[in-house]
Amino acid sequence: MPGYTGTTAATFPQTSKNRSLDGMVSELAQYSGGEDRPDVQDKARASILASIREFNQVYWTFNLVTQDHTLVAGTANYTLNSQFARQHRAQMVDSNSKTREEVEWIPWELWASKVPDQSDTGSTPLWYTGRNLHETGQITVDPVPAATLTYPTLRIFYFRWIDCPSSGSDHIECPSVVEAAIFDTAIYKFLSKVKGFRESRDAMGSALLSRAAVEREYRAFEDYYGA
Repeated sequence: MPGYTGTTAATFPQTSKNRSLDGMVSELAQYSGGEDRPDVQDKARASILASIREFNQVYWTFNLVTQDHTLVAGTANYTLNSQFARQHRAQMVDSNSKTREEVEWIPWELWASKVPDQSDTGSTPLWYTGRNLHETGQITVDPVPAATLTYPTLRIFYFRWIDCPSSGSDHIECPSVVEAAIFDTAIYKFLSKVKGFRESRDAMGSALLSRAAVEREYRAFEDYYGA
């Protein structure tokens, strides 16, 4: 229908439709008939969490997040909101959220040699970097702002990790097809624990096909996403 923009109720985020961790554990434990046994449930939970960590070996486009920072006079370090996996882009944007210029990422190893004098201040940053971001969650900009700037704003784009659910009622924050692929991976990991590697081979083949399908759709390759 020309001009149709949609009038149905919002259903976002879609991740709220995913199974809870407890639900996944119960379903996975059924593969061995031990859904009422605590030791089997423990193995099922460990298999699911191990599968999430395995999926975190790559970066995913559904985990690309953005955060705006008001630049504060004399402040070089700014804290990120969520777990940093890899940088993507940084831009200066105006009060209308229009892009003005790009801020270049410099790996920390080159930072000291390429930006040796960080005593000067400037109107807007030209570069940014990060060191031990898994620990600090902070980026550093240069030149350091000479004045507090509501606009232009520094907008950071970066990839975050898939979080492991912290409680049984939590769900995995990812598209449902990715959750299904993670679950398929957990099946073969679980079967290898409770039945052996021979019995888990068929499940491994199915898991690899599921992962290949979601990688075609969602994997972020470094060739396409510059540093």
